[in-house]
Amino acid sequence: MYKYNDSDFYMDVIELENSEATTNLIDAYKSSFKPLTEGSRFVEESFNGHSAVRIADYVTDEGTEVPRYTYIWSNGNNVFVVTGNTADDSLVKQLAEATGY
Repeated sequence: MYKYNDSDFYMDVIELENSEATTNLIDAYKSSFKPLTEGSRFVEESFNGHSAVRIADYVTDEGTEVPRYTYIWSNGNNVFVVTGNTADDSLVKQLAEATGY
């Protein structure tokens, strides 16, 4: 867990047996989200020489629907999941990029 200003950020690294297992985990994680009524929940992005998926989720904060973002990707036999409680996806992406993976 990391804290920046008033936001909390979390990073999980999950080691699996092989790259097929990492793909299966990412697919299962993505399938746990319901489709959005408008727009795309999943956006492919690139950083550190690989692609990652940015996932948008929405929560109610003080009566208003606001986005929360997660980045998920694999590197070798590891799956990385970075998320934060901020509506600023660039801050979540900065932590994801800071992993170097």
